[in-house]
Amino acid sequence: MASKGPAGLVGIMFLIYLIYLPSSTIVWNILKNYSCGCIKIPRVFFEEPNVDEDIGAFHDVLKKSDRVFTIAEELNGRMYGISRILPHAFEEL
Repeated sequence: MASKGPAGLVGIMFLIYLIYLPSSTIVWNILKNYSCGCIKIPRVFFEEPNVDEDIGAFHDVLKKSDRVFTIAEELNGRMYGISRILPHAFEEL
């Protein structure tokens, strides 16, 4: 009897996920609209939080040590062809 190895488990997990995708919306709508009050569901899942904060640009809120680290990290990544910061944002640092 041959073993399927980890591929069998991954296949089962994929099938469970395919069943979960369409049913998750249905389950959440039932819990949200027809809850009897016996199940406490945090409101965080149903509404987007309102955040009214004036946060400066990335380069304005960095401390000096963080700015030096960010520049060094970006230069190191660019040596390998990986750029995480847009060129104009990097110049503002």
